[in-house]
Amino acid sequence: MVRWHGTAIGRKIDFAYDAPRTPTRTDMSRDLIRDALLLSLAQLYQKDPRQFLTLSRQTIDSSLAREVIAQLRIDGFIEEDMRGVIRLTARGYRDYRNDPLPYAFRN
Repeated sequence: MVRWHGTAIGRKIDFAYDAPRTPTRTDMSRDLIRDALLLSLAQLYQKDPRQFLTLSRQTIDSSLAREVIAQLRIDGFIEEDMRGVIRLTARGYRDYRNDPLPYAFRN
């Protein structure tokens, strides 16, 4: 645990945070990758549930993206035809539809 001390209107205040609970840049990047994948896959699923999405080489080479894809696969949200070729499962689409991303309906 890290403690910061500061002064507020003449008195000492303590502010403590538990580092593991504080979101890191990696956590935020992981969430952005996950959200972007789910949004793209959901849009594709609406057009044709049987169609696969081919990921870019940059995405495939990213260890963070591979981690996100692996977790989505383990959770049953996506299936992978081969490395870098994925699609949303019926379960993944149902869960996405029931709990859409906050920015999925902008346009």
